[in-house]
Amino acid sequence: MRQLVLVGVLALVVQLYAADDQCHYSVRQQCSSLPQKYTPCSALFSGAHTVMGSLRDFVLQHILNSHHYLLMSANFANYERQREGFAKMFKKLSDDTWEDAIDTIKYMTKRGGSMDYSRTLLESVSNSTLKPIALELTEPESLSLALDMYKNLAHKAHEIHGLVTKRSHNNQDIHDAEVISFLENKFVSKHTEIIRDLAGHSNDLMNLIKTSKKDSKMQNQAGLSVYLFDDYIKNLY
Repeated sequence: MRQLVLVGVLALVVQLYAADDQCHYSVRQQCSSLPQKYTPCSALFSGAHTVMGSLRDFVLQHILNSHHYLLMSANFANYERQREGFAKMFKKLSDDTWEDAIDTIKYMTKRGGSMDYSRTLLESVSNSTLKPIALELTEPESLSLALDMYKNLAHKAHEIHGLVTKRSHNNQDIHDAEVISFLENKFVSKHTEIIRDLAGHSNDLMNLIKTSKKDSKMQNQAGLSVYLFDDYIKNLY
């Protein structure tokens, strides 16, 4: 019985050595007396290679959004607007989005991929609504834009998740549990919470403005409502 097991193990080792797609086989051939073309070893495995392009676009979209948030923060931090709460909130969104881009690049390289910096940001983002850089926005407009930008990121994360969740496509196994785990742990819950917060902020601010306009005792007090809401936001972030 032990001899049969040994024969089976040896047969498996021979098969592994003979497989053309194995790193060991490539190195072994390179070091042999008859050198052949060397195929570099790669950390790519499973279905990660099928979504590397999508992950690159995901990173570039994060970088673009981060710059948008930074500009929005600067818009509210100047001496004319003086909205410390909005400036603080958008600065945090900018920093968090930038860090997410860096973490995604690190993950791509860990899985054997690389980042393509040859394309410009605007060329890589297909959603034209995110292309114009907003410099002058009102408080409600800024919240609605920030919400749309984060929803766009969430949709992209779900799209990539859906690609690697499939078992196969065109007779190729594209399932990748590790990419699924990365997206779920890093982005899915986080996106949901931030989208909920931004939607709530937007609705609360609009309700305050509408109430101040309807109340006869608070005519022309919309500015005060925005000021109080800004102070509330400042304490949150």
